[in-house]
Amino acid sequence: MTSTAAFDLGAWLLRCNPAKWDLHRFIRDGNLTIRSWTVGRYRDQLAAGQPVLFWVTGPTGAVPTPGLWGAGVVTGPPQTDGHHDEYWLIAPPKSAAMHWLPVDITLFSAPVPRTVLAEDPRLRSLEIIQNPRAANPQRVTADQLRTIGRYLDPHVTATYGPIAQARAIVAHRYRRKGWQVEPSTTDGSDLTCWQGAQVLQVVTRPAGRIVLGRPEVAAAADPDWRLIIVDGPDLVELDGPQALGHAEPVTYEIRLP
Repeated sequence: MTSTAAFDLGAWLLRCNPAKWDLHRFIRDGNLTIRSWTVGRYRDQLAAGQPVLFWVTGPTGAVPTPGLWGAGVVTGPPQTDGHHDEYWLIAPPKSAAMHWLPVDITLFSAPVPRTVLAEDPRLRSLEIIQNPRAANPQRVTADQLRTIGRYLDPHVTATYGPIAQARAIVAHRYRRKGWQVEPSTTDGSDLTCWQGAQVLQVVTRPAGRIVLGRPEVAAAADPDWRLIIVDGPDLVELDGPQALGHAEPVTYEIRLP
């Protein structure tokens, strides 16, 4: 089997058939985030932090519009038990090959139509265009992902960018160690992690140039605040004094009286 490294993986693509899963009702009910999807292959290559795209199929002129509808990250390895939600019009087939992939996919306010992407010569080799019926997941090269990113708003690309990838990796690692992990509702942190009576407010960043905003700097005074840096397979954890001890200002705000 070809490895993801040899393939130069940019992202995985998950295909949705709206005749089998009711995307229209899902959105009408106020949902914007998809948490899991079915996969039948490449299970040993799927890992937390990898970018993922959400594609809707259908004939030309169909409603909902065929094309790219969402993006995000993989949040864990495939599981045999999944979320058979009420929006499945036709239940996914039960087989030894079928697994559920945990994801964090944000749906766009408007899709990028298939007709637009198919006209781009750089995307003519995209598997979903060459073979619309190919099984989930499909692989997207790094060059193809960069091209697709040019059709997306910057805030959309952040849903699968380096910071989102780092957050997914940290959340998965902490869950494997027995922690409960949820997106943070507190200023100055990305994740809230708790185990028994211990609660951590966590900021996640990929290795490299790390920038903290004012909310993060203020929150670093909390003894339960952590900065966790994803450096390849390693996680580097710093408490507030350690993080700020390595920091220096890069901008200065001037407020006139």
